[in-house]
Amino acid sequence: MGSLYWQLNDVWPVSSWATIDYKQVKKAAHYKIRDIYQPLMVSCYDPEPDTIGTYIVYATNDYNKRFNCHFEIRTIFFNGSVINTTYA
Repeated sequence: MGSLYWQLNDVWPVSSWATIDYKQVKKAAHYKIRDIYQPLMVSCYDPEPDTIGTYIVYATNDYNKRFNCHFEIRTIFFNGSVINTTYA
């Protein structure tokens, strides 16, 4: 499995999906793509969006060695107040 990073750079001045412009200057999306392809990644999924407190956490490890993971998961209102904190 894998992915194909399509349209890396532009070859002339144009608005496009490319993440590097024709002058070889990195666009904002290039930095997000760099973060997405990191060898260690943690993501969280809410299988039941209507309930609070049920989450599935995935840790992806592309290194050839083990890592110990410790998580602090906080549920936060839009105003910044913390509803719940869970440690795993």
